[in-house]
Amino acid sequence: MAPARRFLVGDLLGALTGNPRIRKRAALLGRLQVGEFSSIVGLIKRAQTVYGRVFTVSGVVCAFRKRALAAAGWWSPAALTDDVEVTWRIQLAGWQVAFEAKALCWLLQTLTAVVGLPLALMRSKQARGAWNSPDRGIR
Repeated sequence: MAPARRFLVGDLLGALTGNPRIRKRAALLGRLQVGEFSSIVGLIKRAQTVYGRVFTVSGVVCAFRKRALAAAGWWSPAALTDDVEVTWRIQLAGWQVAFEAKALCWLLQTLTAVVGLPLALMRSKQARGAWNSPDRGIR
């Protein structure tokens, strides 16, 4: 079934997440990183599908039902990761989230930058304090 058609047949489907992929790299290390990233993300989403609940959408490739976003209160400007936060609120409002492996999105940035940035941010004391702040919860 085409990913967009899932919204037509699933009345409770509030969000649909796809399968982000990184363009192949020429170097061996780059190819290993691409394989690791792709297999981990796909495996996690497939396992969550078997479990019966996809926990979060991948913000880089997702679609939302407008009514589900309205029921969840739209996006919060205070959210650290808006894709995760809005997915949780959509589910708390009674909507379902699904994974569609055929909905591909090709990332053009290097994996080192994707993985290295959060680690660099967490090294600073100020960033760690922000991440551990008690007001980071769902609003």
